[in-house]
Amino acid sequence: LPVTLFGRMRTIIGQKQFAIHLNQGEKIQGALQKMLNYFPQARQAVFDVVWQTGERLDSTGTPWLTVQPSYKLKPGWRVLVNGLDMDYNGGLEIGLAPGDEMQIFPPGR
Repeated sequence: LPVTLFGRMRTIIGQKQFAIHLNQGEKIQGALQKMLNYFPQARQAVFDVVWQTGERLDSTGTPWLTVQPSYKLKPGWRVLVNGLDMDYNGGLEIGLAPGDEMQIFPPGR
């Protein structure tokens, strides 16, 4: 998946473009998580941590609370896939296909 960066995102990452190798049927959420693995310095500038809670049962059937971090774009940041803003086109659950392109824009001034 080719990714093009704009504004201060280029300074944070140190590149104008890069590619992310994805599995078949990967969603935008997965692509952004891979990007964070490649460029951890972007996490704090671009994403807020959102804690997701759940429940699991142990071997005796006792429920235990689970908590895992998830990342959400900070306000003003835009992610486009093929020129369409993901916020108006299905959000983080948009499936990606071969030939798709992603662009990331920081908030305006």
